Amino acid sequence: MIQRIQSFFLFDLALAALLFIIADGGISTGKGVSQNTESVYSITAQNSHYLETSISNQSLMAAFIICGIFALSIIFLFKKPALQLRLVFVNYFIIGFCLFLIYFTQSSVQNAFQKISESNMSTWLLLPVSMLIFNYLAYRSIKKDLNLLSSADRLR
Repeated sequence: MIQRIQSFFLFDLALAALLFIIADGGISTGKGVSQNTESVYSITAQNSHYLETSISNQSLMAAFIICGIFALSIIFLFKKPALQLRLVFVNYFIIGFCLFLIYFTQSSVQNAFQKISESNMSTWLLLPVSMLIFNYLAYRSIKKDLNLLSSADRLR
């Protein structure tokens, strides 16, 4: 299980999801707003009219937790590589949903605080992209294992 390279890639994917959760997602309200940011999952800020606006997005955190747990559970299916391959493919959709939620959160922050002159995203947003890369590498490794198993069956 540990000696297979796809286990390493799936573990890195889960680690990237955990780091993204710990890093508060790397979404900020930007310039032009005096901000009181507890975390990305609950952003509170005051605009120039002293109106306090709050955005809560627990679904972003939940989606990344699901993605990380799903990747860790795929590791333990090493005896069923065909199922493992299908579940890694499903994980593409989960990661895509996470990326959509990041975009939705950023756009809702910009819409809520209309005095934002500039919105910046931190380098922590490279973690979801690295999750896509690790998922692709795991998919490719599992596919190579399946091809190796099928060629070994033909030799018998």
